[in-house]
Amino acid sequence: MSILPPGVSQEPDNDHPMWEYINNGHNFSAPERGEIREGIILRIESRQIIVDVGAKRDAIVPEKDLERLSEEELTGLEPGQRIQAFIMNPMGHDEELVASINLALQQEDWNRSEVLLDNGDIVECEVSGYNKGGLLVFFGRLQGFVPASHIENFYARGGDRQRRLAEYVEKTLPLKVIEVDQNRRRLVLSNRKAQKEWEEEKRADLIEELESGEVRHGKVVGMADFGAFIKIDGATGLAHISELSWGQVNHPSEVMEVGDEVDAYVLDLDPERNRISLSLKRLQPNPWEGIEQRYFIGDAIQGRVVNVVDFGAFVEVEPGVEGLIHSSEMGTFEGQPDQIVSTEDEVAARVIHLDPDGQRMGLHLLDIVEEEAEEAAESEDSIAELEAESAEAEAEDLETEAPAEAEEPEIEDSIEVEETEAEVEMAKTAEPVLEPAG
Repeated sequence: MSILPPGVSQEPDNDHPMWEYINNGHNFSAPERGEIREGIILRIESRQIIVDVGAKRDAIVPEKDLERLSEEELTGLEPGQRIQAFIMNPMGHDEELVASINLALQQEDWNRSEVLLDNGDIVECEVSGYNKGGLLVFFGRLQGFVPASHIENFYARGGDRQRRLAEYVEKTLPLKVIEVDQNRRRLVLSNRKAQKEWEEEKRADLIEELESGEVRHGKVVGMADFGAFIKIDGATGLAHISELSWGQVNHPSEVMEVGDEVDAYVLDLDPERNRISLSLKRLQPNPWEGIEQRYFIGDAIQGRVVNVVDFGAFVEVEPGVEGLIHSSEMGTFEGQPDQIVSTEDEVAARVIHLDPDGQRMGLHLLDIVEEEAEEAAESEDSIAELEAESAEAEAEDLETEAPAEAEEPEIEDSIEVEETEAEVEMAKTAEPVLEPAG
């Protein structure tokens, strides 16, 4: 059964210029193993191709080698065609000269890889598979290797590592050749270096186009302890961890995942350093707005310690709002701030300073004794106020009742005086009563 596609010529054309080349004669030289020679196809047979490689014997390209060629490559072969032939066996056991078209094409790929290594150009390759160390890619007829450490934004450990590597299969990646060793058949490429160079060019173009304050749609492509990498329009910008949320964020994974699509606010553009700074929290309501309507000087609050520094402690009063307890405002406690409070402690404090424009709040740490004393003082003040209000109310009542009580004695005294005067008058006019003599 023929290995050649239908329609491929099996017999040479006697009028082809090839015969002029052969008939005119040429210098024969003994071929060497591993040598690549330019040859001319003499015949295409059912299971092999006969090639003149400028030796005393014609070379045979065997069926096994032809099977490694694509259908398109096989169809393109014809008698008289010039090809590159890799000398596999200068003289086989059957006195045959064996050559390979496939290995010659591979050698072209090795030569191309050397050129790419020298000039640093970027090449795109499809991922064919993976192993525990990284990705396998097609480089022409060669198999290249991309170490996991050279995959852009690749962060994975344990079992998750293999799952993440598998996600790259059949994807096309930009790569740079970083090592070529043909003797060991070792071809190593880097996606990270290629991506970095490619994105630097893309980022420079985008910086010229963008303006601070714009909102662009993007995708989370990586994370680090200090922030999240978000790709917008083919270029990657950084959203620092402090710009992910108004609330406290210890790691980007607390608020997002790789692959999430997000809207990002263009915070800053730095053409000199070729950097794009992004923010997610600027698209969220600012908790400091209207803060003066929610908190007042003297208010007692409860909060969680989120950071302790040499000069004090920061307390989260509500998500996105932090107040500072300066070391001088640690109340009755003595010692350094980290000896008094710790991260995640729940504390009571009093608002002593509020600056909405500067987004600052000053706090005074309350201990239990101080808090109880202040509550007692507040209670005593309340009692005193109530007593004062009660006394004032009684005084008002007395003022209202006093005139009525003052008029009654005047009326009674008047009646008594009138009655006494009447009795005197009656006594004056009354006849004396004589008692009969004994």
